Amino acid sequence: LTVNALPGAEVAAGSALDVGCGGGSLVGDARRQGVDAFGVDVSKHAIEHPVEGAAGHLALADIRSPGAVRAADVVTATDLMEHVHEPDLDGVIDSLLALTGRHLVMCICVARVPADEWVHEPGTPVPLERAWIAVAGHVTIRNHQYWVEKFTQRASGKLRIDWRSMHRFGQMLALHSKLKAVDSWCPANILILERV
Repeated sequence: LTVNALPGAEVAAGSALDVGCGGGSLVGDARRQGVDAFGVDVSKHAIEHPVEGAAGHLALADIRSPGAVRAADVVTATDLMEHVHEPDLDGVIDSLLALTGRHLVMCICVARVPADEWVHEPGTPVPLERAWIAVAGHVTIRNHQYWVEKFTQRASGKLRIDWRSMHRFGQMLALHSKLKAVDSWCPANILILERV
């Protein structure tokens, strides 16, 4: 994935924030393309071991802490929401919305069939049949419609689902040979919102 594929990122003078950036691969890619990109993560290890081009542009931060992160034109959050316990979702979503200038682009691990939906209650043991999901740190696995409704409710009057960009992004994914091979980058996992 390159930052040029993201909605709103075609404006090189714009800014991009990657929430849950890990070592900053998207940040490094965006900076090489002239975008003022920066990233935040709660993993100290990830921030201390940046990929080429991301050093100095990553910060250890929790987006729910007021003032911890500056807003950006385009905010990305790939492989983030499924790692958030359900009781904490509203706070994380509200923070993402507040940080978004023009577009919020997410890739969320979703349940493809009802039997795959699962929510881990904090403080409870993980059932053996769900251990394979929990090992990856996935604690909130819901279907795509759940996320559409959740973000629509929280974003009311601020941002709206950008169906056109989601469709265009899905077409790009279908044509990109490397991304086509990655199961998580599929239209069912993508959610894009735009500022109203």
